[in-house]
Amino acid sequence: MAFSEPEFKPSKRRLSPMSIDITRTKDPSTAAQILSQDRTAYILGGGTGLMRRIHEGDQNVRHLVRINNLEMSEIVRLGTAIRIGSQVTMTQIMKDPYLLVLHTAAASVGAPALRNMATVGGNLFSQPPYGDITTALLSLEAQVVFMNGNRQEQQALDAFLKQTGARRLVLAIELPNSSNKTFVYHKMTRTHPRGASLITLAATFKYSAGRLSHCRIAFGGLAGRPLRAFSAERVLTGSLTVAKIDAACASLKQSIEPYSDALASGWYRMEMAQLHLRRVITKLI
Repeated sequence: MAFSEPEFKPSKRRLSPMSIDITRTKDPSTAAQILSQDRTAYILGGGTGLMRRIHEGDQNVRHLVRINNLEMSEIVRLGTAIRIGSQVTMTQIMKDPYLLVLHTAAASVGAPALRNMATVGGNLFSQPPYGDITTALLSLEAQVVFMNGNRQEQQALDAFLKQTGARRLVLAIELPNSSNKTFVYHKMTRTHPRGASLITLAATFKYSAGRLSHCRIAFGGLAGRPLRAFSAERVLTGSLTVAKIDAACASLKQSIEPYSDALASGWYRMEMAQLHLRRVITKLI
């Protein structure tokens, strides 16, 4: 039996050229007003995700806003918390001695050239299989400081991620002190060491004398955004036993329905999520 390549027929459809406006400002309030008034406006940080959309011909992106603001590019200690500006890059995080807890997650984001550009703020809006560091921030109970129109507000990251339709300008991420807790971060990928993630797991624990008094578990890659495994957290809190670990893993399947794509099926993602959660918790016993 002979096989032949199908005949290539060039498309006659003409694509309309894209014109993109660019606004530069030092004032976050000005940028926030533009976002609230123009549905085609987007903040240009490192551009690792946004420029891909433009190159793919996304007609919804017509206005880029560039903010040159020093405070949004700084990492500052605020008493027991650390404030990470939304334009801080993965490379900056990896070099900061006060953010050791995030070094592994930041290092898993692409190659060095990408980490030099990718920002914390942009990562919050990345779609799977990207946005790895957001999973870590979710487990660490980060707070988001943002502009909503002309108002500055602060909200827990989990609540912020649920409001997908809102157009808000992220100013910073505030990370509470976690030095008295155990933090674990795992990234599963088919291309090592820094390929696109199948799933990511971040967990923060406080374990002593056979009991978990603090338990925060977050997954990336199971849904359209990183999410907390609240059911597993409830099961695990308190005295820790093998039976409770089994129940926590089973609760994932009952509360989360993973999606399927070219990288992996939903079934495989759930199997990996249960497997790695079991490994992480079992090491505590």
